[in-house]
Amino acid sequence: MRMRSILLALPLAGSLLATPLAHDDVRLAWKFAKGDVLRYRNSTKTEQTISGPAEVTNTTEMQQLIEETVRSVDEDGSATLHCEWKAVRMHVSSSMGSEIDYDSTDAASTPPDALKGVAKLVGLAFEMRMRPTGEITELEGMDEALAKLFESDAPDVGAMRQMMSEMLSEETMKRSLEAAVLPSHALKEGEEWKRAIAIPLGPLGKLDAAYVYRYEGLATAPAPRTAKIGLEFTMKAATGQPDFSAIPGSELLDIALDIGDSTGKGTLEFDVDAGRLARSSVETEIELTMEMKLKEAPEGADMPPMEMHIEMAMRNDMRLLGPDEPAFEPRPKSGK
Repeated sequence: MRMRSILLALPLAGSLLATPLAHDDVRLAWKFAKGDVLRYRNSTKTEQTISGPAEVTNTTEMQQLIEETVRSVDEDGSATLHCEWKAVRMHVSSSMGSEIDYDSTDAASTPPDALKGVAKLVGLAFEMRMRPTGEITELEGMDEALAKLFESDAPDVGAMRQMMSEMLSEETMKRSLEAAVLPSHALKEGEEWKRAIAIPLGPLGKLDAAYVYRYEGLATAPAPRTAKIGLEFTMKAATGQPDFSAIPGSELLDIALDIGDSTGKGTLEFDVDAGRLARSSVETEIELTMEMKLKEAPEGADMPPMEMHIEMAMRNDMRLLGPDEPAFEPRPKSGK
């Protein structure tokens, strides 16, 4: 009977020992050495439902492989990183029945017109300066990448390029590339730290974002030692109406946009000894309401305003890849 009890207890003991959490204080900081190469796969899935005259759901899945090479390291540990897009993959589908695909790692894949700008990202590069806390202080070369992304002579694309270049400013891109800004002291398990930032969105105004991070403990097995970090955040739109003047035909319309408060949560895993992010997963929910009406309706015409409600659910996953890992995992076969 005693032996049977021991045998029954072994699986439970094994599960408890699988990922033990250490309770010691831990200092988290990025560590850089000249010549280091970090390969990050960034995957974003966005589901957008538009309710108005009709209801349409669009799903966009984009994956990027960005290779970061450490060019130099200062005495304070800050580094200059050369970042290059090595591969991109994108899938867009709509409840209306349309579907488009592109995969730069597949020689047989040809980008459709709508994704030709995305295909041009491969081979483009930018440089960023990062402190050991993870804060990005400088960013160069992103403007050229965005110009390629929206490279076209079509008037509507030109207007979109102008609007996106204002939305994706240097400051906005700095904040979006920061996985987390770490405190400069050792953390106790359960300790929280906060960060509040304003994110400029060009003609759409700005978002006031409030992030709350929580150190949840240190996993010591399997190796490497990995700090678990929880994340919750809110984003609120600043007062005032966006400027839609760059959109063709906007001079004929009165457009009102209400950006609701956004919420999000996620987890991060930080390799303590190597000093780098191992993986992260963040989910965000956003709601928008847009109302459009003609400034001058035709005489005798009854044309009420058109209202659209937009709900977006986004999930972003980032993972540090090994030197020989493929850019992307194989897609599941159709019907499975």
